[in-house]
Amino acid sequence: MEENLSENVAVLENTDNSDEVVDTHEPLSSDNSEEETTTQEPKNEEHATEQQSKFNNLEDAIKSYSELEKKLGQQSHELGELRKQAEEADKLREQISNMQLAEAQKKGFQDVKSYQDHKEIADFVANEYAQYINECEFPDEMVKLLEEYRKNPSNELLDTIESQFSVETIKNVAGKNALFKGQLQLREQQALENEVQASARTYLDENVNKYAEDFNNPAFAALYGEAFRAYGCDLNSEKFVQLMHDYKDSIIKALGIKDTINNENRSATDEISGLSMGSDAAKTGNGKSLLQLSDKDLDNRLDELI
Repeated sequence: MEENLSENVAVLENTDNSDEVVDTHEPLSSDNSEEETTTQEPKNEEHATEQQSKFNNLEDAIKSYSELEKKLGQQSHELGELRKQAEEADKLREQISNMQLAEAQKKGFQDVKSYQDHKEIADFVANEYAQYINECEFPDEMVKLLEEYRKNPSNELLDTIESQFSVETIKNVAGKNALFKGQLQLREQQALENEVQASARTYLDENVNKYAEDFNNPAFAALYGEAFRAYGCDLNSEKFVQLMHDYKDSIIKALGIKDTINNENRSATDEISGLSMGSDAAKTGNGKSLLQLSDKDLDNRLDELI
């Protein structure tokens, strides 16, 4: 009995000790979790500080995002509006051009430019006659006539206007009008020359850059210059360059053939004349040169060569 009692007591003591061991481990695990929590807190604080540096609070962040979205939407809308306006402007420009052409043709002109020049000359003439308006018997009526002539110039209306002025005034205005027409033609010619020069400059820049290696050859540049002076911007540079390359290749090939023929002729001549007497080619099978052969042997040798 006493032995069994002792064994039971020992078991109970062991059980108590095991509980204590478990209890001692639990706090340790809890301490570790607290340490992990402690180590994570600085990161969270850092993240929070970073967010606070950008926005004071969540409402500010949401507000900023909404404003950004609105701005992006507005820019997209504005871009769409600009494209729409550009399309409308193109259509309106085309419509105006068609209306101007219809008006010019209605007045008897083939194109808008001729009609615009005609109106510009009419405006100049009206301004010149306006300086002599005191010569007219009815100045107020003449002002209206001149204004009408500016808007709708015609030979009939000009005849009516000139009938109210002296011959000397008509001559003065006619002389100034001739000078003005000359200046107008010079201006148009200068504008055309500027346009042609700009077009030619653009054309040459593009092709010089495209065929820069070919233009490094002075002969090619000179030939291209002559071709451009003859054809202008109508010159097909790609075809011209290809023709020059083909010509160069044909010349090289022809020179090669010529050199080959010359070499063959030289060899044959040397062999026949016996100039290369020391060479095997100038000797017959018996070791004699061609000059040392008899007529019969020479005929046989020529037959062999032919």
